[in-house]
Amino acid sequence: RDGIFQRIPSRQPDVFPLKTSKAYAIIANEYFGKQGARWNFDKSGAMKYAMRTLFKGLGILSLLLLYVFVSGIIYLLPLARKAKRVVALRTTSGFARIVLILFGVRVQVKHRERLHKTFDGRLLISNHLSYIDVLVISALAPSVFITSVELKKTVLLGLLARLSGSIFVERRRPSELKREIEDIAAALGQGLPVALFPEG
Repeated sequence: RDGIFQRIPSRQPDVFPLKTSKAYAIIANEYFGKQGARWNFDKSGAMKYAMRTLFKGLGILSLLLLYVFVSGIIYLLPLARKAKRVVALRTTSGFARIVLILFGVRVQVKHRERLHKTFDGRLLISNHLSYIDVLVISALAPSVFITSVELKKTVLLGLLARLSGSIFVERRRPSELKREIEDIAAALGQGLPVALFPEG
């Protein structure tokens, strides 16, 4: 009677839905037994989870603003193009590590010693499942990312990509291909690692 969730009948013998005002959950019957039981909502646990999520969100937002500020200063520094790009890559790598920690992402790496060589003009090819891929690669091996012009036009991600020194390619214009290859070759020639997601 005093629980938030209420058991309702179901035609399925092993699974039943739990009902609250507008939310439904399906819980295996084995957890409650055939006689049924109440599931009392843990308000203190929910509050702790909400506060932890709020603080993580505020931390990531603060970190994002700090990254934009620091990267903007690097962009304005009177340095050679390569030196400026190396500083930007190292800065992005440091921020990526912190973001991964805030997200609770643990990365397992085999042959870690191969990642900590000096800048030597490597081309990194990777699958692309989510934006976490960019953070992981950046944290482990600071790289110039090859990305699409479409991303450049987005407000937040485009700004972050520009500040991190990404190379933008237009996949629908073959006429731009020569210039884009020259940009990638120039970055590799400067000894910078370049990361590419063939899947887009």
